[in-house]
Amino acid sequence: MSKKILWCSDSWLLPTGYSQVSRNVLSRLFKSGFDIHNLSFQNVGFATDLMVSDRMISSYKMYHSLHPNESYGNQGSVEFYNNALKPDITAFLCDSFMIRWLCDERTKDNKVMSRAKTLHGKTLFYFPFDSKDVYDGAENLMKEMDIRVAMSKWSRDTLKRGTGLDSHYIPHGVDTNIYRPLPKEMIDSVRKSNGWDEDTFVVGSVARNQSRKNIPVLFKAFADFSENKDNTRLLMHCDPSDPQGTNLHDLAKQYGITDKVSYGMKRFSLGVPEFTINLAYNTMDVHALSTTGEGFGLPIIESMAAGTPNVCTDYTTAEEILGDDRGERVKLMGSFPYIVGQLNTHRALADKDDMVKKFEKLYKNKQLRKQYSDRGRKFVLEHYNWEKVVRMWNELLEHGEIYEKE
Repeated sequence: MSKKILWCSDSWLLPTGYSQVSRNVLSRLFKSGFDIHNLSFQNVGFATDLMVSDRMISSYKMYHSLHPNESYGNQGSVEFYNNALKPDITAFLCDSFMIRWLCDERTKDNKVMSRAKTLHGKTLFYFPFDSKDVYDGAENLMKEMDIRVAMSKWSRDTLKRGTGLDSHYIPHGVDTNIYRPLPKEMIDSVRKSNGWDEDTFVVGSVARNQSRKNIPVLFKAFADFSENKDNTRLLMHCDPSDPQGTNLHDLAKQYGITDKVSYGMKRFSLGVPEFTINLAYNTMDVHALSTTGEGFGLPIIESMAAGTPNVCTDYTTAEEILGDDRGERVKLMGSFPYIVGQLNTHRALADKDDMVKKFEKLYKNKQLRKQYSDRGRKFVLEHYNWEKVVRMWNELLEHGEIYEKE
C-alpha cells in the first residue's frame, strides 16, 4: 500500500520557488506510486478547488485553504486536511516562522502536547536558513518535527551549529531539459530584437524585486561598471514596480542607467513560462544576484544549467553551489557586513565595488565566461538534476534514510 503524503507549501498557481519545487517533487513522487495530497498555502482568493485541468485529472490531489483570509501557515486547513486524510507524513516546505503555531500546546486524550504531536502520522519539515542564524523560535519548531530535511548544506550546518540537531540533506533541483543552452542563432535573433548586437555585454538577474534581494546594490554596481561602456545592458527579470521592493524605474533614473535597463516581467503575480525564463538566461552574458541571503537559490542553478556564469554575494549557499571555479563570489563589505532584520536574522551586504570588479573581470575575459559556463552546467547535471534529487526523496519517504552519497 503506497504511503500517503500531505505536502503543505505555496500554491502551484503562484510564481514562487517553493511552488516550483513542490510541482517538480510531487509530480515525480506521484509517478513513483506515492499517494500525494498537496495543500496550497497563499490562497489567491477564489475557488481553485473547482477548477478542472489536466494537472488535476492526471496527477495528485490539490487543496487550498478553507478560507481565503487564512494566514500564511494555514493552521486550520492543515489540521482539517490532516484529520480528514490521515496521511502517513505531513510535510511542510516553507519558512519556519510561518508554522510556529505547531509548537502551541493543546490537550488531546487528556494529555498536553504540541499541535505538531496531535497531527496524524509523522511530520516533516523541508527547511531553509537564509542567514547565519537559527531564527527565533526555529529551534523549538525543529525539535517538534519527526523528520528534518535541509534544502542546502548551509541550512543543515546552520541547524547543527546552532542547536546540535541533525537533519537530512536534499537540495532543490532543476529541469535540465528546460533550462539548457539554446542554439546561437535563436539567441542572436532575440538579442537583435532587443537592439543588442553580438558585442553587447548583458548583465541579467532573475529575482523577485523585494528587499532581501538588495537590488539597489546591483543597480549601483552596474551603473559604475557600465559608465563609458555603450555596449553594456542590464536585463532585470522581475516586476519593476513590485510593492515588496523598490521602484526600479525611479532607481534606474536616479543612477542614470534608464536607457540601459530592460525588464522581463510586467507583474509578479502573473508569472511567466519557464521557457521564457530560460530564454532570458541564455541572452545574458552574466547572471548576477546581490542577495542578502538565500535558503537555496534556484536562479543560480537554473542559470548554470542554461550555461550562464554567475556573479553572486558570497553568503549562505553561494560557496556550495559556485565553489571556486564555477562562478564569481562577491565579498561582503566591511568588518560587520550585516543588517540585522526580522527575527534577528543577519542579512549580508555585498561589496558594491567588488561586484564591479567581478563584472569587469568577466567583461574582459570571454574565455573565463566559457569555462564557468561549461563547469556550471556539468555540476548541475551531476548534483541538481530533478531525477537525482527525487530519488533521494523516494528513499527518504520509503525507507527513512538516503542511500545516495552527496
